[in-house]
Amino acid sequence: MPHRCLLLAAGVLITAGISEGATTSPTYAITDLGTFFAGDDVQAIAINNNGVVVGTDGSRGIGFYWDGSLHPLPKLSGDASSSPTAINSLGWMAGQSFSIPRLNGALWINGTPSLLPVPGTSVYPSGINTDGTVVGTY
Repeated sequence: MPHRCLLLAAGVLITAGISEGATTSPTYAITDLGTFFAGDDVQAIAINNNGVVVGTDGSRGIGFYWDGSLHPLPKLSGDASSSPTAINSLGWMAGQSFSIPRLNGALWINGTPSLLPVPGTSVYPSGINTDGTVVGTY
């Protein structure tokens, strides 16, 4: 059982490659993450060591993860939008599932959301480690 404690803009992934002992400037690759719908504003927010990116389709409030292709994340029952803000090396994501003015903290394991047991209606998860411990504010 996991412990449950309490921008990259334009939806692109930039990777840098630096060789050990290299005297030249690093090289970069820019990857377009795509969108769910033409004209949407996809915002990458975090990346893990496996290259999986999480973020939000800011135009529609659809949380996503990208592992070579874009996948929507479900929101908690009764909420209108989702927004993952962190991902660990196991692929567990922390963020928000919300309907304004209520901002719930959420944890996604294998794509399934669960409510973080934090008091209040304004929860802002900002990180998650490999033990599943979530850090943030409320």
